[in-house]
Amino acid sequence: MIKKTIILCMIWTLAAINFTCTMQANGNTAESDASIVSYLIPSVMVVGKTYPVSVTVKNEGRTSWTSKDFFRLGAIDDMDPFSEGRQYLPDGKIKKSGEEFTFLFSLQAPQTPGSYVTDWKMVQESVSWFGEALIKKVEVTTQQERGAVILSESIPTKMGPGTSYSVSVTVRNEGTTTWTDNYRLGAVGDSDDFAKKSRLFHSVIFLVDVV
Repeated sequence: MIKKTIILCMIWTLAAINFTCTMQANGNTAESDASIVSYLIPSVMVVGKTYPVSVTVKNEGRTSWTSKDFFRLGAIDDMDPFSEGRQYLPDGKIKKSGEEFTFLFSLQAPQTPGSYVTDWKMVQESVSWFGEALIKKVEVTTQQERGAVILSESIPTKMGPGTSYSVSVTVRNEGTTTWTDNYRLGAVGDSDDFAKKSRLFHSVIFLVDVV
């Protein structure tokens, strides 16, 4: 009985060597899916202050996003310590599969210092939550003598070798000390692989050419 079993196994194995088939990867895409492309949310906020933020989301599913179909950027669990629970697409805006949209809105720091989490995800109202979640920890502090927050920047994520780019960095004074001419936007470690200067003079918007 044992010998018969071994022979049968060997025959199956030899037969399997000559067996060929064609396999194709499953190309199915979810009806609704999303990825977080980028976001700008301060890691530290001062109690009670309001901050402009941005979240860029990419449609990774088959279904187009529209306001009339109730697609939103939603605060997870329908609540957020910094904002209302929904951010809306403009009326008439259509975001097809593969396209991106940047939600621009404001976050206001709570009145009590501490560690908080702001978290967001795409949702189709009364249907489902879907896609990648953005989870950001934020420290809320009282106002210090010196403090600063990056409100926005326009530095490209991809650059061509040897190409010069004009970029902007907007910084807000979060401290009690007034900034004068001896305050600078500086490269961390006094050097930068892209900027010609390691110090930039104070202005409302700091500008620098990067190569």
